[in-house]
Amino acid sequence: MIPNSITFEDLARVLQVPPERLARLCRISGLHPKEGSITPLDLLVSALANAVAEAVPALSDEGVLGLLLRELRPHVRGLADLLEEVWQKWGEDPEVPSFHLGIAENQFVTWKNLDNFYHPATGTFVERLPTPAAWATTIHPAAIYFRARNVLKEVEDARSSAGDTEQASG
Repeated sequence: MIPNSITFEDLARVLQVPPERLARLCRISGLHPKEGSITPLDLLVSALANAVAEAVPALSDEGVLGLLLRELRPHVRGLADLLEEVWQKWGEDPEVPSFHLGIAENQFVTWKNLDNFYHPATGTFVERLPTPAAWATTIHPAAIYFRARNVLKEVEDARSSAGDTEQASG
């Protein structure tokens, strides 16, 4: 699990966003991470919110991003715990779950097990894009999660080393 010593400020540093922006992203996504109790779901959803907002500024509007994250939440709830298990077993070469977000034309989003496209600006699903997508991007939640976990581990290791140094000199 994510160590209890990890703070909201640590999470902002890991995601490389100002704490105010992270607070906004958490509010939009319905997260309320508390000091000492940041969950894998908090980490995954806040990292996804940041990635979507950075990759597709058109989706960073508070209402649009909020609708998208509320729609995605049931799909990533179990994924967050699964990714944490995989991260814990990384040296054993575990199988990484295949899940990605596909964003077409800066406005239509799809993900694994979704047969159509979600249009967060309208809160509707469409079976087909109005025209073939000329532009698309893919966001891989597993990669985002593992990168964030590695940085959190570095933060925790640095704190542990600093604590050991203080105890040795005290």
